[in-house]
Amino acid sequence: MAAVALLAHGEEDEGGADYPTGDVRHGNHDGDDVEGADEGGDGMDEDYLKPDDMKNVHSKIDKNGDGKISLAEVLEFSHDMRKEMAIKQVMEYVEMMDKNKDGKISLKEFVEPGDEDQEDAQEGMSEQDKLSAKKLRDLETGKFKIADKNGDGFLDTAELPTAVSPEISTEVLGLMADHTLDTKDKDKDGELTMNEFWASETAGAMDKDAEAELGAEFKKLDLDGNGKLNIKEIIRWENGDYHVSNAISEYIAGADADKDSQLSFAEVEKNLKALQNSDAGSHFSEWIEHRKTHNEL
Repeated sequence: MAAVALLAHGEEDEGGADYPTGDVRHGNHDGDDVEGADEGGDGMDEDYLKPDDMKNVHSKIDKNGDGKISLAEVLEFSHDMRKEMAIKQVMEYVEMMDKNKDGKISLKEFVEPGDEDQEDAQEGMSEQDKLSAKKLRDLETGKFKIADKNGDGFLDTAELPTAVSPEISTEVLGLMADHTLDTKDKDKDGELTMNEFWASETAGAMDKDAEAELGAEFKKLDLDGNGKLNIKEIIRWENGDYHVSNAISEYIAGADADKDSQLSFAEVEKNLKALQNSDAGSHFSEWIEHRKTHNEL
């Protein structure tokens, strides 16, 4: 699958590429879903989160050792896990992207759409679509150059994680946010209105419930409440903090019996069923499964 998607309808690849779980190269922050699970735990064994596993991950998140986990600690743990997953999954990326099997990734392998010729890939595209595709190629090229620390024109297994996981590099994350702003900011005022931000989602017919849901989500992203997203707020979307923060905050609010804005393991265990049926549960499950896979839990 290619780093750049030249899609028939001219839409940018927003996480549709078939990369390892947790990949956020194209703004995919929903890599947290557990294999075979629907959002919120539907279609999944209701006991997929085991008390012993939750106790272990709770202790890992609890950095200050006070027996409770706060939102800040969960976000820090989430950042650490993203980095760890990108590093440990690097050979999966290499296997998929390394066309000539030399053990490293060239710029062409990283940027070009699979084995297709660039001209063939763009055949039938409008000029606007071609421009969008070029901007996406430029983004991927920028990521590559930032990650290529030794400047040899290739990404080795130590460099590749930086190119595929923005949490590892604030420079890459900033590049992604700049790309989002550039492609969506129609009036070029340096910020995104709700309509600009959700342009691709609202392009077709939409019912009132769906529109209200997007509006509510935008308000949560708009931290300063000015009705627009600035670059810092866009970065929060791009790095996945918003998704984790929103899900965990909702769970803490419901499970926090003593209202100290933190969760003891007793509070988590008492509300385990609610966790299993929440978006937060899919995050915890991803972390647990990753750590189990690597014998760290």
